[in-house]
Amino acid sequence: MSSDAFPPRLEELFAPLLREGVSPGEFVAALRQADPQDLAQVVREVSDRRPVEPDRLDLFRPQPASETGGPSKRKPPSVPFAVDNVIYSPEDIGRFDGQPLHFISRGGALLVGVTGPGWLQTLNLYMQLQRFLSLVPLGGVGMSGPYDPNAPTKGWGGSQTNTHDLGPPTAFFEDAAFRGAQLKLSANRAWSDLTAVHTYVNEGIIVSEGPSWNDRISSFWSQGETLLMFENTNFLGDTLLSWEYNLDLGPAGWNDRISSIKNFGNIY
Repeated sequence: MSSDAFPPRLEELFAPLLREGVSPGEFVAALRQADPQDLAQVVREVSDRRPVEPDRLDLFRPQPASETGGPSKRKPPSVPFAVDNVIYSPEDIGRFDGQPLHFISRGGALLVGVTGPGWLQTLNLYMQLQRFLSLVPLGGVGMSGPYDPNAPTKGWGGSQTNTHDLGPPTAFFEDAAFRGAQLKLSANRAWSDLTAVHTYVNEGIIVSEGPSWNDRISSFWSQGETLLMFENTNFLGDTLLSWEYNLDLGPAGWNDRISSIKNFGNIY
C-alpha cells in the first residue's frame, strides 16, 4: 500500500512514519488492533520514539568540579572498606554521610575509599591521559589529521588495527548475577544521563525498551575495561571505579545506584 491511497490529511500525518521506514500498511494494521481515538497523537508517539546512543568519550574535557557534599545516607556495602588507611565495617558507612566518597573495587573482598576535593578530577585526568596514550601512534611520529580514536594506528611494523577497542562492549544488567535486560557500552564511550536512556541500539537494531536505566544497573560483564560509574547524571556525585571482568554491584553498595558511566577501555 502506498501513501497515494490516503487523502492529503492522512498523508500529512503519515509523513513522519514514512521517513522512519514504517509503511502505511503496517501502521493501519496496528491501528485496527489498537483502535485509537486520536490518530494524530498516535503518529506523534511513534515518530518521536528514537533510540539514544552513547556519547563519544571526550578525552580533553576536564572533569566537572566535585560537589561539596555527599548523600545524606548511602546504601551500605556488604564488605569492609578502607579510607585513609583505616578499615571500616560496612555499618560504618554512615560516618561519611554528607561527604563525597569515591570507591575502587578490588575483587570484592575490600573496597578502597577516597574522600576530599580534587581527587576525582585528578583521577579522571590520569585516565584520560592513559587512554589517549593507548590510542596515539607508537613510532614517535605526530598524528596527521584530526584525532580519531577508532582510526588504525601506525606502529613499529607499519599500520595496525587499534586493539584497544576490539571485542564486545561491556554489558550492564538490570539484575544481579548478570541477568535481566542489558545495556551495552563500548570502549571510549559514555552515558552522561541514564534517565534519558530507555532504548539502545545493537548493530542498528533496537534490542531493549522500557523504563529508563537510571538507578537500574545491578551487575556488569566486561573485557577488563576501566569503568568509572557515577551516582548522579552528568558525571557527578560518588563514584565506583572498576577494571574487573565481571562484578555484582550489591556487595559494594552500588546496586540500583548508577546514573552515568564512562568506559575508558583497556588502558592498563
